[in-house]
Amino acid sequence: MKRMIALLLTLVSVMALPVGVFAEDDVSDFLWWAEEKIQEETVAPMSEDTDLNTLDLRTPCGFTEEQLEKALRHELKGYAWAYLKAEKEYGINAVFLASVSALESGWGRHCFKPNNIFGYGRKSFDSYEECIDFVASRLVKNYLSEDGRYHHGTTIDAVNKSYNGRKVWAKSVKNIFGIMLRKVNDAIDAAEEETLDTFDIFEFD
Repeated sequence: MKRMIALLLTLVSVMALPVGVFAEDDVSDFLWWAEEKIQEETVAPMSEDTDLNTLDLRTPCGFTEEQLEKALRHELKGYAWAYLKAEKEYGINAVFLASVSALESGWGRHCFKPNNIFGYGRKSFDSYEECIDFVASRLVKNYLSEDGRYHHGTTIDAVNKSYNGRKVWAKSVKNIFGIMLRKVNDAIDAAEEETLDTFDIFEFD
């Protein structure tokens, strides 16, 4: 949101300049670029009021790396980029991935196999990034795809039917998911307040 506000203010400033300051083609190119960027920014971030019982896990979280970092703890801090990379590449919600790994490894502090923060099988990984990428691809292929071996739907409860099977697992994932959403949204609200305060110097008739 901060970047969108800044971009819009820049756009307004450019359009307010006297004719002839920039070549017509330059202005046209800038407006095209600005429109593309604004469209990128309009992927709405997930609300803390999101219904986690019905959420389609193929839904993107809409968070930036900086925003998602606000919700990560302990050994998982610094890996927001890896969760978001997996989300973009495979089409699985980054906050869900982070929530499952947080539950299975105590936020990365307890791995039964090296770097296996998901407790996925008996595999060892060279890094957390490799584990996140591997598990994300398997979850999409086997659980979220309609032709997947363990496909029962695209919600947390549907994945749980074959992934773990215990109701407490789904409940725990949703609990962590909800906490993460609140932390990120609190950070977004605080950043927007700061941005609006910064731009109080602008006055428009």
